[in-house]
Amino acid sequence: MTHHSDLEAGINLPTIPAPVVLASAREPVRFANQARLRMQKRKPEVHPPRMAQASGQAEQFFKTLRAELGNGSREHCLFVCWENEVNDQRAVPLLIDDRDDEVSVYQDLVEIWYKRYGWWWKCIPFYEVQGVDEVKFRFLRKQENGFSVIIERLDIPGIKARLTSDLEDASAKLCTMMAREPYSTCKQVKSTGYWVHEREDCLGYEPFAETCYFQIELDSQRKLDRLELLSLPLQCFHDPKKAAAPRTLQGLAQESCIYRILEIRDNDYFVERVAEAKFRAIMIHAGFRRWRPFDIPTVAMIIVMLWKVSGGTWEAAFASAGLFIMLVSLPPRMRKYL
Repeated sequence: MTHHSDLEAGINLPTIPAPVVLASAREPVRFANQARLRMQKRKPEVHPPRMAQASGQAEQFFKTLRAELGNGSREHCLFVCWENEVNDQRAVPLLIDDRDDEVSVYQDLVEIWYKRYGWWWKCIPFYEVQGVDEVKFRFLRKQENGFSVIIERLDIPGIKARLTSDLEDASAKLCTMMAREPYSTCKQVKSTGYWVHEREDCLGYEPFAETCYFQIELDSQRKLDRLELLSLPLQCFHDPKKAAAPRTLQGLAQESCIYRILEIRDNDYFVERVAEAKFRAIMIHAGFRRWRPFDIPTVAMIIVMLWKVSGGTWEAAFASAGLFIMLVSLPPRMRKYL
């Protein structure tokens, strides 16, 4: 039996009990809405294909990165960054044989820098490497001779302020503790680096097992002392022999910039998103000295006069000066081809 009320509601339901039929007659819109809701529930969830595509691209990128790190013949690596232009920042991995031999590491660093930047820049008057700094960076994509990255410079004043605050807080806590019991302290065993916690009110004492104030005070003071050595990497770049003892690549303002390659090759985190992985690196800055007494045209005229005085022709003198101006005016991306 077909009920007219159901036909008016737009639904053909055979043999429906009278109470339900009456209710459907009174509320035709309600049944129509329920039918539409049931249709909506049946729709499968559709995930944007871009997410899967991005994940696949990230996985392929880190496979390429691992390939750049070699087949395991070297155990450690150091990432070297530089800036060609404001929106063109690059990084390359420097493979390391012995992380403790920083003299050799700096020699390799100088070699890889001038190999990519151009050895002839060493002959340009008043032009030199002016900074070798610790930074953090994120990968963007693979380029022909390296990787495009986003460089994040460290906030050295902020780091120093935080360490100073931690040192002052720990010292204040220790003064209160030592006033109660002045003859008991926590000590670090120099041979192993482990801490021995003897005070029962120390955070490192069981069952607390946290970082105690003695350790916080000593670590904060050591890190503040390391911040005073931030100029050493630049000196070691110009004279690698100075790197025999300071261990400047083991971290001055942050953790060590030298990675174990296995950390990168075997870490699953790095295959999720390319730009989510943050790395530590050394960034090299190069340019003309700010205090240079001559600008580029003046240096070009000096080249002309020296060339003429040495017996050359005017044509050759001006040609050499023009070559100098052309070389220093080239964009950084063109220098690697020279």
